[in-house]
Amino acid sequence: MADLRDEIVFGFDYGTTFSATAFTYAGSSEAESEITVVKDWPGSNGITSEKVPSEIAYEIKRQGIKRDYSGEPVAGSRAESKQVRWGFELDPHDLRLRYLKLRLDERQEYRLCVSREIIDNLLKQSGVHVEEAVSDYMSAVFRRAREATVARFGEDMVSNTPIKVMVTVPAVWSDAAKDATLKAAEKAGMGTNIQMISEPEAAANYAINSIDHQRKLLKTSDTFIILDAGGEAASGIGSLCGGAFLNLRFEDLVRTRIGSDAFDDLRQRKPKLWPVAHKNFEEFIKRNFNPSSSNTEYDKKKFYVQFPGAADDLAAGIEDGFFVMSTSEVAEIFRPIVDSIIDLVERQRKMLAAQGKTAKGVVLVGGLGNSEYLYRCLKTRFADEEPPPTFIQAASSASRIKDPAFMILRPENPWTAVVRGAVISGLGKDLVASRKARRHYGVVPGQSVPVDEPVLFEFNHKWHFDEGYPTSVEPKIIVSDAYDAPYEFEESLETRTLCRLFTYIKDVPKKHFKVRTKKGNKYRKLSFSIGVLLASGSLEFDLRVDGIVYGKVRADYE
Repeated sequence: MADLRDEIVFGFDYGTTFSATAFTYAGSSEAESEITVVKDWPGSNGITSEKVPSEIAYEIKRQGIKRDYSGEPVAGSRAESKQVRWGFELDPHDLRLRYLKLRLDERQEYRLCVSREIIDNLLKQSGVHVEEAVSDYMSAVFRRAREATVARFGEDMVSNTPIKVMVTVPAVWSDAAKDATLKAAEKAGMGTNIQMISEPEAAANYAINSIDHQRKLLKTSDTFIILDAGGEAASGIGSLCGGAFLNLRFEDLVRTRIGSDAFDDLRQRKPKLWPVAHKNFEEFIKRNFNPSSSNTEYDKKKFYVQFPGAADDLAAGIEDGFFVMSTSEVAEIFRPIVDSIIDLVERQRKMLAAQGKTAKGVVLVGGLGNSEYLYRCLKTRFADEEPPPTFIQAASSASRIKDPAFMILRPENPWTAVVRGAVISGLGKDLVASRKARRHYGVVPGQSVPVDEPVLFEFNHKWHFDEGYPTSVEPKIIVSDAYDAPYEFEESLETRTLCRLFTYIKDVPKKHFKVRTKKGNKYRKLSFSIGVLLASGSLEFDLRVDGIVYGKVRADYE
């Protein structure tokens, strides 16, 4: 049961293409069932949506020039201000910053059609860094979330009630990327009580709690794969193969049909065209594509995407203001994404089998979790059901798994399962009893030890007695992605310096500093430990002396 306390708990799911936020009052006995997902957004013209586009645009406004008493302009006095538009507020002609979430993790590999160069070029044109843009966007969304709480509870209650914000991050992200997200949330004005939670864990919290009619099928120690088919990633081991890449593949199809130069020219001449087409594909084609009829042939259905203002071009499939696609073309947009998701699930099953475990099923959440086509493809591949007509991998795979006991589960509200689960976790209702680290962590104890001349070194810092008491030390944390932790530290792609810990020890009582004398010189020596908490979506460090915690330690990631 969740803890009852005087606190408003927010969930914040910053996604690649769409973001969501939700809240509830932890002091209510019905807090979990009273979770409110924000649905009203600026610029939406009264149309509600459980998510808002993860897009932001900047407009630079130049202000007047300051002049001196003689009327001459003062050097450097021209001021500029940036006006921010975000989400549904954006106009078709705005220079949209999108897919910014992908730029927070420098170590993540990009796949399919998106690149760092494209995103970086847009950032440069807008005159902002990625961290600034992400923080500005988060600030705008959170400001709207607070307005929603005021409308629900009243300004007096909101102003006088502590808040907690649960921010979600991909499980596969680097620790540096998770830390960058946390810093962006802090800069966005979300307060000091911010906790990070991985997206799959948040989704699992919501999904397992919401599948009431199937609880008789679930018991302690059962193993399930959480398939978060959201904007960019899917499943716990993760890969950039989520719903965002369907949008990019659609754009590739359009470019191929009409030509890349002609497409760029069309977007410049008709700035409203592509945002309308993109939105139309997102809301109607991507979510509703579900071909039916023969198991071996494509059906004859056509799919129409609004292309306002475009001249008819039958060769390019543009007719009467619509871009026309066949079932086979839409299926080809889906194919690599569905195949990648299926491959990820298979890899998870094999990894579990190597540990002597058997996955009982897959819990499907995320924006693409609403896709009936993806659901049917997963059922075909893993639950021995008849394939949909355009399902390629099942027909060509000789290793098709026939296991009717393997379940494909979809909770209610799969699109907002992550943000709802984040709020549930913030209420103290956490289903996770233990976590397994994704990599090895450690410190370099001292200098390199020659193989033929073994010498014992200790990790320590010493100050001369006359210099007084030290105020800080900066040990380094080493991380390794290797299966077995290396015996010695050698910089590589797998093994590297993760961060430097700024450890402030000025608050440690002086009694813990032992006076030592060596060769006639006096020194003060402090023995301390760094505590590490492997939380769901972050690493947390603290300073410990003789078993007593003396505050958190700030990490500066490299």
